[in-house]
Amino acid sequence: AVVAVTPLLGSLFLPFFWGVAFRDFEASVLVAVPLVQLLGQGLVASGIWLLDMSSNPVLAEVLLSVGLVVFSAFHGGAHVVQCAVLTRVLPEGLTTGFVAMVGCTHLVAVGCNFVVPRVLAVDGIMGVQVVLLIPGMVSTVAGCLLAKTSHQ
Repeated sequence: AVVAVTPLLGSLFLPFFWGVAFRDFEASVLVAVPLVQLLGQGLVASGIWLLDMSSNPVLAEVLLSVGLVVFSAFHGGAHVVQCAVLTRVLPEGLTTGFVAMVGCTHLVAVGCNFVVPRVLAVDGIMGVQVVLLIPGMVSTVAGCLLAKTSHQ
């Protein structure tokens, strides 16, 4: 029962948590969200690498599990931060901004649909995970730059 209800509880409470955190610690959240998502991705990549090496399956499973939980918890924060920053930088024409954000999200999905199968065919799941670290690094740099312009 706990496993079944956990995603529901997370979807109810995490947006509230991230909203409050952004309100009170804007600059820190702008850096922490993409940085810890990147850490979660790194943990997942490490777990996959350990599984490939067959060296320590228990540690690999722990890294995969912790990485997925960390990434998921902070991924929700990314959406809250996106919307909050968008409302700050576009006090007028907010609908156009959200339309552009949705359009960019769809372009990212198209890019993933193009790139992921090719990387998977050549380098396997580990290659995909490594390639996905690149947008995570770009997001981390963007978060740091946004934090410099924060209102705090």
